[in-house]
Amino acid sequence: MTTRVWFCRTCGYEVPARGRCHACGNRLEPSPLPELTPAEDEEDEVGYNLDGWSGPARARLIVALIEAGIEHRFEEEELVVAVDDEERTDDIVAAIVAGGPDEELLDGDLLGGDIAGAVADETLISGVELLRSAAHRLREDPTDMQADGDVAQASAVVFAADDFYATDRETWAAVGRVTRRLLAALGAEEALEEEIRVQAAILAKLLDPVSSPVPASDASSPTDWAPEEEAVYELPEWMPEQRAQLSVLLDEPGIPHRWQEGDLVVPSAREADVEALFDRVEAASKDEDDDEARYRALEDLFAAADRFVNDPGNKARAAEVIRAVSDADGPTPVGLDDAQWWTIRTRARTLADALEHGGSREVAFGEATTLRDLLRALV
Repeated sequence: MTTRVWFCRTCGYEVPARGRCHACGNRLEPSPLPELTPAEDEEDEVGYNLDGWSGPARARLIVALIEAGIEHRFEEEELVVAVDDEERTDDIVAAIVAGGPDEELLDGDLLGGDIAGAVADETLISGVELLRSAAHRLREDPTDMQADGDVAQASAVVFAADDFYATDRETWAAVGRVTRRLLAALGAEEALEEEIRVQAAILAKLLDPVSSPVPASDASSPTDWAPEEEAVYELPEWMPEQRAQLSVLLDEPGIPHRWQEGDLVVPSAREADVEALFDRVEAASKDEDDDEARYRALEDLFAAADRFVNDPGNKARAAEVIRAVSDADGPTPVGLDDAQWWTIRTRARTLADALEHGGSREVAFGEATTLRDLLRALV
């Protein structure tokens, strides 16, 4: 049985299940080619070690292989193709390594246009500005439908970029994470106005200096405190979105502050007020980590169910489903209502029970198919 493949055009990997990329959040694209079936004789295949390749380079490689009609598969960091395709694959790999693909060999429209590395890409700059504007509007009015649509439009451009000229990679990655949380809150069945407001405020704080860089000398917080009048908190381990959230909380009561790399500087007279806000940020971060873990568990459950449907006689696939059902079990995830989660949970437990206790293959196949279809809309 052939294995269907989905891939991320931005991050450069393939999986046997549809859904969204775990890194950039883009929807995975279906490949028109099946995964290369392992040959009986190892000499009929050739491998290419891709250890050290960047995500965009691997993505260009995948697209080029698809365009050339070369069936392949990935075994961790190794690309495997049939020996009959070795010469064409050599040419593709060499062109990508050289950094300048041969336009007669590779489709320039698909392999060019790496917006992640373009310093002055107008589309990306416009997308960042649109996202920033929408975040400010949602902070003021979390029911603003126009801003909701603008976030969805801008996110498609932002998620496709590995970096942005106006900020560092760590902050840019934080922009992606917060944007995904905002999209999840906007798309929830129940009204999550406070969550929308919070995530929009954090996103706006991250994007303000990115969209319109402000020299340090023009910062709004005072910078002329005497050393004996200031308190310094070393927070190098905090994520950029945590620092942004803390800045939002400090702005609300008007506590002046400035950041010196990973250090927060505030007037010593406001130490007690500042320290009271630390717990709020750390508690929120724990909740967000829990939400991310639950979402990843649902993605894994979807992938396991899909793999089992494609190969219902495989005992290893069945064991993956049982583990994934156990990992995904728990209270209703954010963004789902109780009725939805009850249906998914019931189907998952029925499937796991059938697989663990020797139920018929037809029953297990039917339950896995239904569970996969229920999860498809969520991941």
